[in-house]
Amino acid sequence: VTRCESHRPWIWKDPRLAVTIHFWKHFLDLSKIKFVVNDRDPMQAWISWNIRREIQSFEYAKRYSEQVMSETRRFLRDERCEYLHVRYEDLICAPEVALSRINKHLDCTLALADLSQVYKGRLGKKTHGWVNFTKAGLIYLKNYEERVG
Repeated sequence: VTRCESHRPWIWKDPRLAVTIHFWKHFLDLSKIKFVVNDRDPMQAWISWNIRREIQSFEYAKRYSEQVMSETRRFLRDERCEYLHVRYEDLICAPEVALSRINKHLDCTLALADLSQVYKGRLGKKTHGWVNFTKAGLIYLKNYEERVG
């Protein structure tokens, strides 16, 4: 944290913030942090998990994501932390609009070129279409006995 503070401002991506923030709050001054809380469209998340062979029912994946978001929001409200909710698909499919919201919230000037440098896919298009949906469905069916949820 000290090393990061010497290079302010800095962005920290933590995919499990709902779990780890209870640890980090003891080392960070939460009053100086602006959070961007990012989630996924439930179907897009389900497709990603199953393609990665993390076999889950859609209902389980949706419920899990909703619980994580609920816990994250509860923590941020309880700690009176400023945050902006941005859905991942909005950032990818309508990047100009999402970046405008992020820039306003963070008081910064991120540009489409900045996002293009770090995103490997094609901006303006959903990550997973019908082909990946079908692939995820077949993987799920093949591994149905091993599923979570």
